[in-house]
Amino acid sequence: MAETFLTELKSMKRDTIARNSRRSKNWFKNKITKGKFDKKYIKSRPSFGGVYTFVYSPKYQKTLPYWDRNPLIVVIDHYAGGFLGLNFHYLPPKLRAIFMDKLLDFRRGFRDKARIKVNYGQLKSMSKLRYYKPTIKRYLTSHMRSKLILIPEEEWKEMLLLPYAKFSIPNTKVYQKSRALI
Repeated sequence: MAETFLTELKSMKRDTIARNSRRSKNWFKNKITKGKFDKKYIKSRPSFGGVYTFVYSPKYQKTLPYWDRNPLIVVIDHYAGGFLGLNFHYLPPKLRAIFMDKLLDFRRGFRDKARIKVNYGQLKSMSKLRYYKPTIKRYLTSHMRSKLILIPEEEWKEMLLLPYAKFSIPNTKVYQKSRALI
């Protein structure tokens, strides 16, 4: 990927973004909720560094200030009964693009370029990765309402920039709170 995610976002016109918004909702509806996805990308367990999406219903949704029903994550750790991930949906599109560009630096030196191998310690130690703060979330596998869908590398750009998040409050309020954390 010679072009950065941020460059791609800046080159998109408003009408293209609106068209992509409709396309992303259709993509999610067809591939995730209706299961029209290549079976090789359907996973029961997430792998470290993989980019995934799924339908989620948090255990404490009644007490959480807000949450995303359709996370788009990079898995950074596993724990008993779940995993830790960076949910890009908590950032507005421009910050998503900046954050992904910075995360892609961690692919250097790895044979498997379809993964982003970064851990929590690395995120905390690097100031240029401060965008992780609002995105880091724990997920319980028992509260997943769909299978995990591994997003192939060639679809990262499209998925990252397409708004199919479904928050329990308006997106603009989520973005405002996220900016305050950064």
